[in-house]
Parts: sequence; C-alpha cells; structure tokens
Amino acid sequence: GGCHLEENKVYYVEGFKKEEEELVLKAKSEDTIPHPQTRKPIIGRPLISVVCPVYNAETCISNCIDSILCSTQEYIEIILVDDGSTDKSRDVIFWYVEHYNGIVKYIYQENQGVSFARNTGIKYAKGYYIGLIDNDDFVHPHMYEELLNAIRLSNAPVAIAKTLIKEPDGNQKICLNAPKKDNLKYNISDYETMIRLKLKGDVNNIFFVAVWNKIIRADIVKKHYFPPFNYYEDTAYTRMIYSYINLFAFAFDAYYVWDQRRRNTVGTATTLQYKRKTDDVYEIHKKYFDAQLYGVEKGNPLQADWVVYDTIVELYDYLKKVKVLDPKNPLMQIIAKKLEKHFTKSYLLKNQYIKQVKEVKEFVESLDMR
Repeated sequence: GGCHLEENKVYYVEGFKKEEEELVLKAKSEDTIPHPQTRKPIIGRPLISVVCPVYNAETCISNCIDSILCSTQEYIEIILVDDGSTDKSRDVIFWYVEHYNGIVKYIYQENQGVSFARNTGIKYAKGYYIGLIDNDDFVHPHMYEELLNAIRLSNAPVAIAKTLIKEPDGNQKICLNAPKKDNLKYNISDYETMIRLKLKGDVNNIFFVAVWNKIIRADIVKKHYFPPFNYYEDTAYTRMIYSYINLFAFAFDAYYVWDQRRRNTVGTATTLQYKRKTDDVYEIHKKYFDAQLYGVEKGNPLQADWVVYDTIVELYDYLKKVKVLDPKNPLMQIIAKKLEKHFTKSYLLKNQYIKQVKEVKEFVESLDMR
C-alpha cells in the first residue's frame, strides 16, 4: 500500500497480520517480548503521546514502534517526526500509519536536529502525558502502564522508569539508583530529594538526566520546550523542567531499553547533520557550558538556589573530570566569563547549598569573576 521497501532487507513489519478484521501485533524482533495485542482505536484524547525523532532509522524504527504497540497500556498515540531522513525510514513508517490509523502518526520536517524534532512532536501531541523515545531504543511492554499507575497512586506529574542499557559488547546493566522501601513497586520523591539523588553523580543516575525513560504531564511539557540547540540538550532540558515539578514518582517494574549497540550505524538522537572538527575542542566545551546554564536562564525562579547549585556542581565535576581546576586555565576563564553574565561571585557564595560544600565553595572562590 504505497510502501517501497527493498527486498532481502529486514524491516520487521512482516510480524503483523489481520485477524478477523482487527490488526494484531505479532512481534518477532529478538528484542521485544512477543505479546499479541489488538490495538483499540483511540477514542477522544490519548492517555499518552510518545514522541520519537526519526533520522535514517530504516533498520530499527519498526523495532521501536513495535515495542510501543506491544504496550499493555491502551490509548497511546505514537508521533514519529522524520527529521529529514535520506533512507527508507518514511516508507517503513507509512506502513504503520496505514495499518494503525489514528495511533501512529507521521510528521516530516527539514533536518533541524533532535531538539527541534522533539518540539515539533510535543506541539502536535494530544495526550494527557508525554513520553519521549529515541528511534533506536525500545520499551518494555509494561513500562507505560507502570508509569501511569505510579502517577495515579502518587498524584505526581512525572513518573520515571528503570533503564536497561544494552552495551555494544553484548553486556547489559540496569540503572536505577532511587531509594526503594520495603520492596514497594513505586516510590515518590520531592524536588529537593530528587536533586540530592541526582547530585550523587553516580553513573547509575543517568536516568535522572535522560529525557526518554519517563512520562510528564503534558501541560508542563507544552510550557517548557527543548532548548534551541542539539548538543547536551538532555541535561539542559531536565535541569530546567525538573525545577517546575514538585513530586517525582519512580516505577521499579518499568523498563526503558537504551540500546547502545547501533550508535555507530544508525542516525540516533543527534540528528542534525554537522561535524565536530578536531581543532574546535574549546567550542565543544563552550557548548557544554551553555547547555548547563540553560536551566539557570529558563528554570523556575522559585527553585533558583537549587538550580544554581546543581549547575555549579555540574561545572565543577566536569572540570575535575577533564583535570582542569587551575584558575588560569582557558576553560576556567571561559566558565568565569559565562557565569558573570548571570551572577556575581558574592551571589554564588551566598547560595545556601554552595557554602555548605567545601570543594564547591572553593571552586567558586577560585573563579576569576567579579
């Protein structure tokens, strides 16, 4: 039906068939759990809108879509934003649009990058909650049901899932370092607890800054779009939007699968076609610093102390990681100049959290700023 796929190439769509005039999913991918599921038409407003930027993902996008269609949660719309793909991604998606009319939706835009693609999808999302997914990842069938249950039980505007990382060498690990009490399926944290957990800096806390292993109430997301850049946009976005959220629910039986195995062969989150030159290393650092400061610019003024502290700790940890804590180093001078656009040194040193942590306070004192 208008689909022009090459022969002898696996697209997974052969896993679908019609049974008694109803479309039934027969997932055959090695990654998704086989779970035959008839998808009911969405009547009225969807419960969840899942937004997926797509860029040259012909070999994996059906695996991603299949996993959402396998969901035990009904009334999920899937919004696929094609960010100027040059392969057959569109043809694969058209198959789903034809067979899952009203559930799978396709939007095309000229290549602008992941932030712009996500914003386009968010703009058109109709669900009560919005989730994000990358085109080469997938979700556990129970993930969205568990996230919704966590929200219903806690009345939190956001719910967060575990992340299962599939590494290129075949190993896998689960990342979730939130506190779990009495083997409960769900837990809830306030904003301050959330930031304290995040600031532990453990790699297992990657899910705190990732944008894809959670659902957030749509009215909040639609007020706070992604930053207008495509580098380190995840940490910039989460720092900003977390500051507008007071309660965070964790669903311990929900899994997002971060598939790192295709990162070198598939267009992934960084969809913008640009190349990093080896001689612009300072430009890359500057982009990272600007991303960290985005939360300061756009964050909730009522949570300013926490946002500023979170930002300063992030910058300090970054410089410590690259072994640059000399005030005369160009990177330190760049940070000082960028911070001066927002704060005075005395303002930072009055921050109730900065002054409580010796190494962070000393870092601020060493900055060459007024």
